Amino acid sequence: MSYENLPTINRNVLVVVPTEGFLAWARKYPTIFEIELDGWCADPSLWPKDRSMKAFKKFFRVYYCSSVIDLGDGPIDREYI
Repeated sequence: MSYENLPTINRNVLVVVPTEGFLAWARKYPTIFEIELDGWCADPSLWPKDRSMKAFKKFFRVYYCSSVIDLGDGPIDREYI
């Protein structure tokens, strides 16, 4: 077997490290979980008892976006959590 016939091995690696802003958001997942549950059902006694990060991941898909563009015509309302 010659050198030219050897299979190539792709050893490229991409490591994505979350920014501090994303990590700060991730630490607030319990509050976000409760806000979302409240939007579905206003009675907290009916919410799931397990509101761990594992349960959060079962309920929601989280996507990280570096930017968000609002194309609406109205004012932007901010809710700080």
